[in-house]
Parts: sequence; C-alpha cells; structure tokens
Amino acid sequence: MDSPLRPGVQTDWVDHVRPSARGGRSSVDNGVCASHTYNAKKRHNSADTFFLFEEGQPTSGYFELFGRLPIEQESRLLRLSGLAIEDWFLNRSLSRVFEGFYDRCYRDRYGSDNKRDFHYWYRAAYRKLTKYQRLAANRPTLEDRDIITRPSPLAGQWLRLRTASSEPAFLTVIGEIYPAYKRNFETWASYFWDCESPDEAGQVYETVMASDDVCDEIKGCMTCDYRLRQKRGGRGVTDTSTPIVPGQSLPDGWNPG
Repeated sequence: MDSPLRPGVQTDWVDHVRPSARGGRSSVDNGVCASHTYNAKKRHNSADTFFLFEEGQPTSGYFELFGRLPIEQESRLLRLSGLAIEDWFLNRSLSRVFEGFYDRCYRDRYGSDNKRDFHYWYRAAYRKLTKYQRLAANRPTLEDRDIITRPSPLAGQWLRLRTASSEPAFLTVIGEIYPAYKRNFETWASYFWDCESPDEAGQVYETVMASDDVCDEIKGCMTCDYRLRQKRGGRGVTDTSTPIVPGQSLPDGWNPG
C-alpha cells in the first residue's frame, strides 16, 4: 500500500524457517518474511537462518550489521505491530496480483514462455483473498488498527479488492488498476532495461520527470540512478555506467530512500 505501483520493487517471500524438505510445515509459526535473494540463498539449509527482526523487534544481529535503526523504519515497525494473521493472506493475494501484472507486461513487451501466466497468478490471488475474507469477517480493519491511515487514491483502489464478492468482481477491479501499473512498468523498462546508449537514457529521464503519469517511487529511483551517474562520470546520464536493474546488487552510493 505504501508504494503500490513500483514494478522494480523486489517482492517479499515467505520462507520456511525449518525447510519443507526437512519436514517444516507451511504454517504461520514456521514462516518468516524474506527477500527473494535470501530465500534463494538459504534453500534447504536450516543452518543458514539469520534473523534481522524477531517479533517486530530488531535483533543484535541487525545492530551489528547496520547500527542504529532509522527513524522511518522504527515508525513503520510500530505501525505494523498491529498486523493480524488474516493480513498475511491479503498480502499474499496482492503480491500474486503484482506477479500477474508483471508477467502480463513482460509478455507484451518482450515475450515469454513461462507456463505460469498472468491468468494463473490472478486465480491464485483470488484464492488467497477468499481465505482472507473468511478470517477477517467481523474483525477490525487495517484502517481501524491504524496500519493504513491516509491511503493514496491508488492505494484506495487496491483496498477495494478486499470486498470483491466474486472472482469476476475481483478481475474487474484488477482490470481498472492494471493500466496505471503498465504505464509505470513501461517507464521502468524503457529507462533501466531498454536504453541502448547513455544519451537515450538521458532523454527518457527528462521525459519522465516532466510527466504526471509516473508514480513518485519510480521517479525517485530514476533520480538516484541519475545522480549516481553524475557522481561517477561527471557527465550525468551520458556516462558509461550500466543502469541499475532490479535484482542486481546495488552499487555504492545508491540510496533509494
């Protein structure tokens, strides 16, 4: 909900603390939020378990690695301390919608032979939503718990998915959100993936900054990349550094905040 249309964001994964290959259950008690990178790194290795947060609190390992907890992150943890079990199923539903959006955009732009197409992800999203609706019935809402306080108009559209009474109704709301996501995806792809020269990247950057149709998150990422190019080459986006692609390690000086 905080950045609902940023296609470059790395989707969070729910990882098994005790791997399923070693008898771990697919339950909330055996689950932990992990980035795609660290989920893939851990695989079936029970010994490779390192927690940065436990029960909403930073661990000693976090402080050893990163030092003081940023005020913004502290505020976010406090806000999210009111999360309930049913919210996990809403999170999974929305993340599968994102997977579907990404697949559809990528297919349209580059082609794909992935058998799990956007129809698959939309069906999976609706299944998770129905589970959320059963658990959330007669329970305080995200707004009641101050987890979402001032949703943007676009976040408000996402929140409408909570009350979809049927799969066709669910798909209707998705269809209303998708065009905005597609615009942002195409912006991200044109700058970070498609530019064949630094000059072309500069032209795309200037066009995007003058547009009202691109979300602030993407503009912020592009601005960070632009400033990094200036810092490295002294010629702004006309230097020869490679644009930062989602999923790659971030270079020194990158600060998306």
